[in-house]
Amino acid sequence: MKPEMINNIIKLEEIKAHDKFFLEMGFEDEDLELNIKRLNLKEDPDILELYATWTKKSADWLKAKTDETKAHAEKMREFKAAQELKKAEE
Repeated sequence: MKPEMINNIIKLEEIKAHDKFFLEMGFEDEDLELNIKRLNLKEDPDILELYATWTKKSADWLKAKTDETKAHAEKMREFKAAQELKKAEE
């Protein structure tokens, strides 16, 4: 085996060691899609329910983060305006 390949394998194993899904399940998340196709599970009710649930959770999380970012940006605008007003008064 070439030395540069050994480094790649070490890096891959390091990533796997930090990959919670891999540690808990014993396989990569990339294997899911392949096996869903292979086993014709795209129309399986349980898979569809999982997909719908996680799609909603993802959308909710994204909305919460968007709202959080907007609130933070507004606070920063208020802070900047206050600083500029304070500077103008001096």
